Amino acid sequence: IYLSMDRLLALSDPEGSASASLHHVRYLAGVRDESIVQIGHALAEDLRNPSAAGRLLVDSLTAALANRMARNYCDTGMPRGTAATAARDMRRVRLAIEFMRAHLDQPIGLDEIAAAVAVSPFHFARLFRASTGLPPYRYLANLRMENARRLLAHGRMPLAEIALSMQFSTPANFARAFRQAAGMSPTEYRRQLS
Repeated sequence: IYLSMDRLLALSDPEGSASASLHHVRYLAGVRDESIVQIGHALAEDLRNPSAAGRLLVDSLTAALANRMARNYCDTGMPRGTAATAARDMRRVRLAIEFMRAHLDQPIGLDEIAAAVAVSPFHFARLFRASTGLPPYRYLANLRMENARRLLAHGRMPLAEIALSMQFSTPANFARAFRQAAGMSPTEYRRQLS
């Protein structure tokens, strides 16, 4: 896994405006960090079985990895930013959800959503999870599944077209994710509603 220094530097200011004070990551050999191992496994699993979250999952995992590295392995540690007001944070979360809904059929990442609500990707991911109880990638995957159900209920669009419009790389990946979410295949779901 390659993690650019830019990801670490972005963590130094939750609003994304100040210059970073992180200098370098300490070299440590023989360390096993379970959080980093779990992030690596999650990245590998998404490569093997792409999900509805798409690039957003990878961006969220990258932000989590950068956070872990900055908190535990940077010489200067993580500077603490000022807390945003609850009203401003809730407005940002609502705007982020609106942005996700408007772009369900497009490959969107954490950086794009964070930019749309004017915060750093790391701060946004933390804020979003605290407000909704879900990480952004999971919330987006749920929105895409809801939309797929609506499209299936209308019965006109072919399954392959629904899969691609919901950012699945193949209809098979869509069918697998749909079965996990709904407990039945997309075809069974459509048949049940007609």
